[in-house]
Amino acid sequence: MIRLEGEALLRLLEVRRALETDVVGKAARNASRTQRAEISRLCDALLVEVYARRAWRPADAAFHGAIYEASGNPMFGQILSRLDHALERSTESPFGSDEFGLEAFPPHRVLTDAIVAEEPVAACAHIHPILDFVDRAVRNILS
Repeated sequence: MIRLEGEALLRLLEVRRALETDVVGKAARNASRTQRAEISRLCDALLVEVYARRAWRPADAAFHGAIYEASGNPMFGQILSRLDHALERSTESPFGSDEFGLEAFPPHRVLTDAIVAEEPVAACAHIHPILDFVDRAVRNILS
């Protein structure tokens, strides 16, 4: 079961990479001043939860939701949310644990800074390390 779940997550990450790259670029171009401030605030809130070793998934969803909204196309958020729900993981799964993928969180601040600074090329570049960390975490569990 873990192998099947991990392989499905890797396929999901491939789709996420294509969509999220476009989303963060659009957010860096299209976000209002208020949206940029909210993305930054939500990033700070997410990192507080992660570093305190508390349940971070709600804060992560809020952070990414603000980016999807700032992209100017609500379909991104709807599609990515449905993809995540299709692969809902239980807390018994190694992929559903709050310890899973923690290395991916520090780069969220760099991504946020690029969005806030209205730098779409940098934002697109900074989403990849986040997804790379998650990819490696999945592969480490599968090996």
